[in-house]
Amino acid sequence: LHNAACYWRHVPLIALLLLAIALPAWAGDPCFDLSTRIAEPPRPGLPLPPSGSDVSDAGQKGELVWAQRRGVVRRPIEKLRAFLEDPRNFKDEQVAEMTLTPLPSGPQLERHRVRSLVRPFPFVTVEWTDEWATTLVAGTPARPDVLVVAYQKVAGTSYIAHFCGTLVLTRIDDHTTDVAQYEEANITGRSHDDMKRGLAEFVDTMRSLP
Repeated sequence: LHNAACYWRHVPLIALLLLAIALPAWAGDPCFDLSTRIAEPPRPGLPLPPSGSDVSDAGQKGELVWAQRRGVVRRPIEKLRAFLEDPRNFKDEQVAEMTLTPLPSGPQLERHRVRSLVRPFPFVTVEWTDEWATTLVAGTPARPDVLVVAYQKVAGTSYIAHFCGTLVLTRIDDHTTDVAQYEEANITGRSHDDMKRGLAEFVDTMRSLP
């Protein structure tokens, strides 16, 4: 879920030049139709661990890497939703420009696109666009009990050939949320261990919210 910009610093300069100049932009294969309700992640979720600690898994199939994580976050589901729907919370320091475009929500609670642009080196500019949507699965908009926040890359650099994920938020009580994360990608230089660490860091961020 971390902004893809955090991986640019690990990509060789020659690769960046080729990606920025020689390769065409490509949307990649979508995971979802975000104009419709997304009620579950593309991969079955992990069971909630009884001990209160997190459980995680990761793997690779061909060029596609994936990771998932599940655990309890002692923050209200409403606070986590507000955090996830604000793209400024995912803006890496390397992102030079970020543009938010609201979209018709349709059956979703909220839907938008985020265009990100990085300049990793002089005269090298790379950009991509992600789409985000929040689906109410159970409860009401004012008091959600289960939400699915889905996101995917829809346009931009071929460096990110495929990228998507979900967060399933389930109310345990008014102050505690069960958070199940899933992410899959084909990104130059990114391994499933990178993705697994990224999910762990992200859930730590949610746990540190005021």
